[in-house]
Amino acid sequence: SVKKYLNILKKNNYIIIFLAAKVRLKNDNIETLNINKKIIYNVLINLKFISFTKLIFFSSVDVYNLNGKNIIINERTNLGSKSYYGKSKIYCETMLRKNIPYKKLIILRLPGIYGFNSNSIINLFIQKLKKNKKVYIYNNGSNYRDYIFINDLAEIVYLVLQKDISGVYNLSTGKSIRIREILLIINKYLNKQKNVIFINKSNKLNYNLFISNKKISKKIKAIRFTKINQGISKTIKKNA
Repeated sequence: SVKKYLNILKKNNYIIIFLAAKVRLKNDNIETLNINKKIIYNVLINLKFISFTKLIFFSSVDVYNLNGKNIIINERTNLGSKSYYGKSKIYCETMLRKNIPYKKLIILRLPGIYGFNSNSIINLFIQKLKKNKKVYIYNNGSNYRDYIFINDLAEIVYLVLQKDISGVYNLSTGKSIRIREILLIINKYLNKQKNVIFINKSNKLNYNLFISNKKISKKIKAIRFTKINQGISKTIKKNA
């Protein structure tokens, strides 16, 4: 239970990295919202009994209303997610802000994370193509996304911990790329072009994602991002 593990931390000051969540995989439903509400409730109840200097919460850019917009998102962009997953992250952020002093709280809003043992769409593409399965891409793969290599995320968290910062930060490479281009990079290594089917039909994910990383970059100037072709190459080789 949450209480059992947090009891271990009672006697010392710790930094807590809060990743626990029910993530959105195939389905986005009210169960996702309810489970994530329960998680944050249990954590906050038990945090009262331990001493910690900082809590880093992994949120998501899904907190923003992404549908049909082509704006560059920054931390001042209005929240308004249409998804249950995004709503659950808004709820968690709100509860953390109400219950944890500002100086102790860091909220990192993440885009898609790809790399070793990730469940991102990039990893899903790689897995399917390796198994010679078909990959169906809506909107002709024209939508823009921003993905962070998992090694870069680990490095960013390390750098964040070296700084006395708090507040909300979007994490992104700042260089969005079309889904179609991601498939082209993957197929440079797998050569499964015939397995990729582009569909000239819209779906609920028909939006572009452009995220500003200026705020976090000003605070931590040492941040460097792996180029997506290099990250995909490393992911394919690691999972070979």
